[in-house]
Amino acid sequence: LAAPEHIVHVNDHPANTHFPRNLFITSKYTVLTFPFKNLYEQFRRVANSYFLVITAMQLVPGVSPFPIYITIFPLAVILGVTAVKEGWEDYGRHRSDARVNNALVTRLTDKGEPASTKSSAVRVGDIIAVDRDTVCSADIVVL
Repeated sequence: LAAPEHIVHVNDHPANTHFPRNLFITSKYTVLTFPFKNLYEQFRRVANSYFLVITAMQLVPGVSPFPIYITIFPLAVILGVTAVKEGWEDYGRHRSDARVNNALVTRLTDKGEPASTKSSAVRVGDIIAVDRDTVCSADIVVL
């Protein structure tokens, strides 16, 4: 198989639209996917799956001498605490992503004038100015 040919046009946004954006996303969840993905991740752990099976068996009338709420409470607490911890960590990743994606960089426009641009708006082929000791959140070729 031959590798596809990539031609980069310098400072030509319309010609480089087929390249991916310079957007950093390190978070695992969104607001809509959090409950589903989090439960999936938690029940991938053998211990949580084991406790789910034990809880389900104890919910059968006549098998467990305990009331339903005492049977479900320990599993619910473990799942709830872990979900809160995972949610807090992912919220931190969202904040970190926003900080990196909104960092300002200096990009040369088509006319050769410097313009301040968000890091997430940098595209393949853009010419950006990088000063000494400046963090740049993009893969760049130093000229």
